[in-house]
Amino acid sequence: MKRIANAVINLTFAAASLSAIGATPSQIDTAITNAYGWLDGQYLEGCVQSYKNDINDQYTIENGVYKLIVPRAPDDHGYTYDQALAVIAYLQDTRHGNRNHSATKAWTILNRLNALQNAEGSWFTAYTCSTSGTNGAVAEPFTDVGPTAWVGLAAMAFKARNPDDTTFDDMIIAIAGYVSRIQWKTQWGGDGAVNFASNRLQWVAATEHNIDLYAFLKGIRANSALYAKANSTLAGDYSIDSTLDNIYYFLTNRVWNQAELHFNGGRNDGKFPTDMLTFGSASLGDDFNNAYYSLVRWAVETSPSPFEYSGVVDFVHSRERANQGTYFNGWYDYFSASAGSNGDLVIVNDKLQDAWYEGTGQMVVALKMARAFYASLGWGTSAIQEKIDKYLSNLVARQQGDGGLSYSDRGSSNTYFRMKTASAVAASTWLIFAARGFNCFYPFVRTY
Repeated sequence: MKRIANAVINLTFAAASLSAIGATPSQIDTAITNAYGWLDGQYLEGCVQSYKNDINDQYTIENGVYKLIVPRAPDDHGYTYDQALAVIAYLQDTRHGNRNHSATKAWTILNRLNALQNAEGSWFTAYTCSTSGTNGAVAEPFTDVGPTAWVGLAAMAFKARNPDDTTFDDMIIAIAGYVSRIQWKTQWGGDGAVNFASNRLQWVAATEHNIDLYAFLKGIRANSALYAKANSTLAGDYSIDSTLDNIYYFLTNRVWNQAELHFNGGRNDGKFPTDMLTFGSASLGDDFNNAYYSLVRWAVETSPSPFEYSGVVDFVHSRERANQGTYFNGWYDYFSASAGSNGDLVIVNDKLQDAWYEGTGQMVVALKMARAFYASLGWGTSAIQEKIDKYLSNLVARQQGDGGLSYSDRGSSNTYFRMKTASAVAASTWLIFAARGFNCFYPFVRTY
């Protein structure tokens, strides 16, 4: 179903005043190579460790300073979302002499996830990733839908590259059955959304999760073999088509904020996270092109953008920063921190904006997709291109010496959780996707 938006935005707007000079093709290629090198360094036996020198709970608080308890324990968590990103990144690897090795890593990570899938079709949000006997142990016992959806997207990416390989077909169908069973069906009086998780927050539904699932289910429907297999076990209210229709209704009728031209954060959640712009455009695309208008209005036309900070983007609209509370009850609560001596964390204003590098990579991908869409209509795209150049150049410039990219600068709260300052799989893989213009979402999964 395609919905044509009113042309409320003049996309031939004058180019914003941007001072950044675009990174050269050679610099971008080098950044990709270095990001893969860092990712390889995080890879262990069938998993990737999510962070380098992660800030963990080895702290005590003294007069507003979180004092590091030494030695800092190495982080051995591999978050499920990050495993999926690594699979997709490895499948896109074109480095000379590395393609086969990366393809093997992608298969190995997926095979490990296949063995870890819960009977209901979900995954926990994190597992240990180490060379010890604890490798694969549950590190976070939550069945949040978003990471499960991303495993599905990774498996679909593998299927696209290996159409005759059926290793992960049953795993894919099990995901579809799982999300359909925890959906508030419209035909049963619900709002159409898939709930946040099966073992917590069952009254919550995140827009982001449902955007992810929309793309995943569209991918199944686009693959005739998977679609037929799904329909042989999932019928009626639980079918792929029924689940998709319900998700589409939720996204376009329940959480679409027509007054402000954006998706709200979720069921009864009026927050405005940045990924409502980026994932909304990348997943729904031409199926609901209001998402394109939303992206360009808030990220390009509005100057300064309420999401832009330090030449990149923040997780949330600046108004969320201004309204959020201050919590210093524990190291994991909401606070921003700057690095002090000996690894101490000095608390700063948690309402300040923060540079979010994973999200900046997502923004570049979405803007490249929007640029292609508007160019196909014959509209001017110079301002979109300037934003792309600015954000991508800053991602390249802020890459660490070892090739990794920090998750965020300040380690601030994004109003959902405290972000980290360590180099991260999420940020580093999204740098690769941004540089390549690769969109992970169906039905638009391709390079832009």
